[in-house]
Amino acid sequence: MTFLLNLITAAVLYGTPLLYGTSGEILTEKSGNLNLGVEGMMFMGGALGLGAAFYYEKLAGAAVSAPLAVVIAIAASFLAGALAALLFSFLTITLRANQNVTGLALTIFGTGVGQYIGEFMRVREGTYVAVSNTLKGAFNGSPFPAFLPALPAPPTAFSPIWASPWPWPWACTSTAAAPASTCARWASPPPPPMPPASASPAASIWPPSSAAASRPSAAWCIS
Repeated sequence: MTFLLNLITAAVLYGTPLLYGTSGEILTEKSGNLNLGVEGMMFMGGALGLGAAFYYEKLAGAAVSAPLAVVIAIAASFLAGALAALLFSFLTITLRANQNVTGLALTIFGTGVGQYIGEFMRVREGTYVAVSNTLKGAFNGSPFPAFLPALPAPPTAFSPIWASPWPWPWACTSTAAAPASTCARWASPPPPPMPPASASPAASIWPPSSAAASRPSAAWCIS
């Protein structure tokens, strides 16, 4: 059971970055192109972004700026992805190469370029390349203000309505003096308004059917 939970956790953790590439591929397919080289482009961007942040920190020394390092790493990653996309578009649009074959070749090419960059930095520095803990904290930290993650999430179709933090119009407050017996009853959304007098009787949806009227109801409270 522990192995299964660890597997699911790892799948979510390592699969989340691929959603960014998936979103871009969806937009690409909307334009009529099929780019199967997204993984290679992301590999190139990650390797070049790491190299840019590492060498910036090495050159800046004690005067390193964590926000600037983040910007430099993102810019280098964007540059690598843009160059890979330019290569793909030149081959598939200008030269009319097959998109499937070109995309798969770009995946292999991007993976090789990323591994080459990483191996080049490892051999050049004599050890594995990594940024300092200060920059790691900057990269791991959320770029959004602190109050945004603390906002309560509105209810969705998958969340139980009684677990929502939002007050609902048919709910009531429960106190020690007035327990749950004073709560409003609910079984379905509020009934539709009465149709206008000029409406056709055949199109009228009022009053509700006997089946809807006999539906069981329940009561709940916000304490």
